[in-house]
Amino acid sequence: VPPDTWKYCVNTPNVEKRKDGEMKIHYLDVGQGDCMLIELPDGKVAMLDGGDASSNVKLTILRYLNALQIDTIDYLIVSHADKDHCGALAEVVRQKRILNAYLPMFFTTFSHFSYR
Repeated sequence: VPPDTWKYCVNTPNVEKRKDGEMKIHYLDVGQGDCMLIELPDGKVAMLDGGDASSNVKLTILRYLNALQIDTIDYLIVSHADKDHCGALAEVVRQKRILNAYLPMFFTTFSHFSYR
């Protein structure tokens, strides 16, 4: 375990593992924002939103994923770009393998970022 990530491997919650063919939905307490982890019956994993960028939220999400031994997220879904819904996702993307990401299109006043 790289030294800067050990904190995500200790104090993991005691989470019951999904049985074959079962779907489990986990609602993670990330404060005001949202974070939902869905274990699909076929073994794939979806994650909806990712709380804010605070250290506690990052710890909560990554320790939960590690407790379930999830290294790959098949579907990462961001409902909208408010910081309380996607703030911790940068760290999740650094630590876990993401196969598909679904992000909202956003518009900004900066011309070099605008979409047409």
